[in-house]
Amino acid sequence: ITPCGAISFSSKCWGGRATDIFITMNSGFLSLLEHGDVVLADRGFDMHEDVAIHGGKLEIPSFTRGKRQLTMDEVEYSQRLSKVRIHIERVIGLLRINTPFYSR
Repeated sequence: ITPCGAISFSSKCWGGRATDIFITMNSGFLSLLEHGDVVLADRGFDMHEDVAIHGGKLEIPSFTRGKRQLTMDEVEYSQRLSKVRIHIERVIGLLRINTPFYSR
């Protein structure tokens, strides 16, 4: 999803137990990244190096692994990402509703 809300990439459908990382590595998405592009992802999507090699920057919400709590900066950073991700999830939902493949 671009900053203006346009869908910039849609991969082919993957069946079975394909992971998000597998799909990202094999869908051609990374080859479309340009210098300065930002990729938002969930926790556990550790592909910083793969995204960086293609000129992008991976942004993942902070998490408390090994810490009792997040710092104030980490909380604010995660909140900013969450506000953007809400809009991304909304666009994905609209795509599912308006695409014949997803229709029931």
